[in-house]
Amino acid sequence: MTSRNSTSDVYYADYLKTEELLELQKPLSPAHDETLFIINHQTHELWFKQLIHELDSIITTLNQDHVPETDIQKVVHRLDRFTLIQQALIDQIKILETMTPMDFLEFRDVLSPASGFQSLQFRVLQIKLGSPSFRRFMSDKMFNTRLEQSDRQKLEEIVEEASFFDVVEKWLERMPFTSLESFDYWKSFKEHMNHLIDNDKNVIESNSTLTPEEKAVELKNLEDSGNMFEILFD
Repeated sequence: MTSRNSTSDVYYADYLKTEELLELQKPLSPAHDETLFIINHQTHELWFKQLIHELDSIITTLNQDHVPETDIQKVVHRLDRFTLIQQALIDQIKILETMTPMDFLEFRDVLSPASGFQSLQFRVLQIKLGSPSFRRFMSDKMFNTRLEQSDRQKLEEIVEEASFFDVVEKWLERMPFTSLESFDYWKSFKEHMNHLIDNDKNVIESNSTLTPEEKAVELKNLEDSGNMFEILFD
């Protein structure tokens, strides 16, 4: 019989480090619901780790000069998983809500000044997803001062890296069908739109049923439409 400690076999508890994992809940008070509070937040942090793992692989894949179609299928699959994990985290809040405000107050004082906003992984997810700094300004201003210096340094380094938003935008900009050896999509699109606008302008100017004032209004509307299309080429 093969020993449990044999390198050829994997034992469930050893593989998952179950004993160590179940020793990580260390309540600071005798309050019954503090265990629920700890487990809920530790579970969030574990799922945050998986979300970052998925996001890193997606960013790396889309940041290639050329992204094979098979890799796009992999990205979509991992994004689907990402959203399912997010939903699981949202649903998990319902479990925490079984704890009443009075239950929470039994141990809240021993946690001060700790806050969920000090979650480094939550901040990492915000940045890696591409949340712009101006949207994070208020929370960053309020809680970054409570982060340890080493954690603040990690966030500053991650801000300099490509985010999910960055790589998706760049991937869309270099989509193969927009520029081929014999075809330039944007050039063709612009020429076509200019042709339509010029044609509409001629129709308006030659329309004998319109008064000069009406022609001026129609031409101004056409000019505004042309300006809107120009934004696409900027």
